[in-house]
Parts: sequence; C-alpha cells; structure tokens
Amino acid sequence: MLQEKYGKHEKETLFAHIEKVKRFAKPGTDYKYSGLNFITIQRIIEKVSGQPLNEFAHDHIFKPLKMENTGYILSDNQLKNCAATEVLPEGVLIGKVHDPMARLVMKGLSANAGLFSTADDMAIYAAMLLNGGSWNGVKILSPLGVKAFSSIPQGYKKFGRSLGWDLNSAYASNQGDLLSEDTFGHTGYTGTSMVIDPQNNLAIILLTNRVHPNDKGAVIRLRSIVANIVAAALR
Repeated sequence: MLQEKYGKHEKETLFAHIEKVKRFAKPGTDYKYSGLNFITIQRIIEKVSGQPLNEFAHDHIFKPLKMENTGYILSDNQLKNCAATEVLPEGVLIGKVHDPMARLVMKGLSANAGLFSTADDMAIYAAMLLNGGSWNGVKILSPLGVKAFSSIPQGYKKFGRSLGWDLNSAYASNQGDLLSEDTFGHTGYTGTSMVIDPQNNLAIILLTNRVHPNDKGAVIRLRSIVANIVAAALR
C-alpha cells in the first residue's frame, strides 16, 4: 500500500508530501507526535553534511563513542546477533525496521525509526548525556547543547517535550512515578525505552519487542513498573 501511495521514487515523493501537507495548526499553538518531523531533520543533516544519515551518525556519534553495535544498516556479524523484528507474510524480518514508512519508503535509512543497538551501546550514549556531552575524553555535544536537548523551550511547557526527548507529555509514562522532575526519555513503537534522570545520575534502558511474532503485544505498563522498581531501589 505504501509503495502504491508514494510511487517509484518513494523518498523524493515523501519529501514533496512533507513540504506541501496541510498543517493542522499554526506553529507554536499545538503539538502532534509525528515521524515526519524527524525525517525533515534527516533531510537537513544530509543536505548540510553531504552524507547519508547512517554515515553522519557513525562518523560523529557512534564511532567516537565506540558504540560498535549501533547503526541503521547492520553488518553480517551484527545480523547474527540481532533479534527478529516480527513475522510478516513474506517472512521473518531480522535487522530490518518494523515501521512501514521507514522500511518501504525510506529503505531502512530513516530518522523516524530503524536504529538498531544494544543495551551496552545505549548506556554509553546515556552516560555521554549525563556527563554534559562528553564520554571517555570524547566530546559529542556541549553542555549547553545537552541542556537544550533535555529542557523544554521557553513558552512550550504545555507540550511537555524538548528537542527530541519527552519530559512530561502524555507519552511519558515510561518514566514511572518516582524519578526527578528533570527526567527525560523516549519510547520506541516496538517496545524500547530509555529514561535519563540527571538528578540521580541514572539511566534506565529497556529493550523489549512487543511486535514479535505479531503486532499485538503491550509494554506500556511494564515500562512504568520497571522505572519505579529501579527508582525505589535507589538510596
């Protein structure tokens, strides 16, 4: 269906759709969760840097931090250790993103979905953010850059979101009830979750897969329970 909708040149047609799609509200007046925003950011990164998203992320984030098992397009060795995504009529997806727009339209290289990783690698990334943008002598972001990412911009408190992270929107239940007011995080449709609490110097990473073998699992409550168990164990 997606291939029929976007035609032969899916990626370019999607970009044209984003440019012309009718906006449901005036800028700054309302908020709607949408992957189209991240695809727009991807387009900007690729235009400015001259690199595809996977190469830019590898060169500027994953490689410097030695996140050796994180990427959009996996090697043969990484595929051997990759959990299956889901079972579709055409077969089992392994190392391929669940999200149909990312998989079919963007060919697996999309900023809205499809980044594969491990708990160890994600812990490195979380540690970098908790350490003001640096880790093991490698600087990825400035402290003010981290603050901008993890703080809601002035005038937008009602939306509960920062630049890419969720602080207290309706989607923030994965934080549980016991962490600090500075906590931020994000969830993935397939069941993943990362929660970072700067006050407690804590990161909670949960990698589940609720869409295997089919898209019928539920982990919303589980995420909250895990966050509460970890928070309650802190002294």
